[in-house]
Amino acid sequence: MEKRDKIAVNLLLHNPYRLDWMEIIFHFISKVKEENKELLKLNFLTSYAEIDDRVKILIDKYKLEDVESEIVYFPKSLDYPQKIEFMSETDCEYSIKWDEDFFINNYALDYIIENRHLLQDENNLTLCPLSSTGIPSSELFVDNYFDESDREEIHNAIMNVQFPNIWGYDYSHLNSFTVDAQAQGRTWDGEGFYKATNEINYHYKGINPYRLSGHLQHLLNDKIIEKPEKFLNKNDYEITAINRYNCNHFCLIRSEDYKTIMSDRSLYVDEFDEVPLNKYRELHNLNYLFVKGAYGVHPMYGTIIQIGDDGRQRMCNFVHKLFDIVLDGSSTWGNHDSIIKYS
Repeated sequence: MEKRDKIAVNLLLHNPYRLDWMEIIFHFISKVKEENKELLKLNFLTSYAEIDDRVKILIDKYKLEDVESEIVYFPKSLDYPQKIEFMSETDCEYSIKWDEDFFINNYALDYIIENRHLLQDENNLTLCPLSSTGIPSSELFVDNYFDESDREEIHNAIMNVQFPNIWGYDYSHLNSFTVDAQAQGRTWDGEGFYKATNEINYHYKGINPYRLSGHLQHLLNDKIIEKPEKFLNKNDYEITAINRYNCNHFCLIRSEDYKTIMSDRSLYVDEFDEVPLNKYRELHNLNYLFVKGAYGVHPMYGTIIQIGDDGRQRMCNFVHKLFDIVLDGSSTWGNHDSIIKYS
């Protein structure tokens, strides 16, 4: 298949209570440079029929009628494997996989689009923004977004996190970087932590303190709301490689590379694409490129909800505040009832 010099932007819409969160994403896409906007093909991948009216409303409001777009429905029982198949068969040169609960501004999007050529280098596999809670990009996010006082508070909170037996593996040896280190009077060693997770002899290495601590994620979200400038504004951008296990929420890749990886069943351990991507990168010694200064916000991991924290409601409250900051009271959904009421 001959590829078009376009980017298939695959928005993965997993949860019905998050459908209205798309407005923040639409807002920032609408502000992308016109020449970059022309390169985008928006795919809304979902199992929820109610998305149709929402997308039409937002396309009209944000004047995106000229941007190629498609809503693609999947049966829930076969949801993720079919999404992988769809993303693998695009006729666009590049693909973005974008979770619906990840927010990034137009300046960072422009920079990523304009640097897509870096992936023509066979040594580079992906190009990603930083994620506030992402693996492994949270370290760069926190270290560069916040001032010394905020960093110290966040790092102190990290030291209270205990790693459990989860996903079929006992991660408690990582307590040597948190509660055990705290008992010995040591401080947070992010570099050492991610080096240790990379050396885990198990396929799921996508773990960090934020994925296990509701308090830590709420603290991070609160500080972003207090100081939203770097999230909203254009920053200085710089490409860096972090060749460690990648569990990001937004990822740009050459479509042919994605198809090659997803077609190799020997790389799979489950129905998702996370492990195959990481196994392939490691096997071929490739680079994961990240953009310093491109501050993406991911409010909450599902594990926080699973372990009994009131995280889902607090996450929705955070997104409510983000709506007010980003849209300045002009939300399509008025008083945000559809954002806050998730059940």
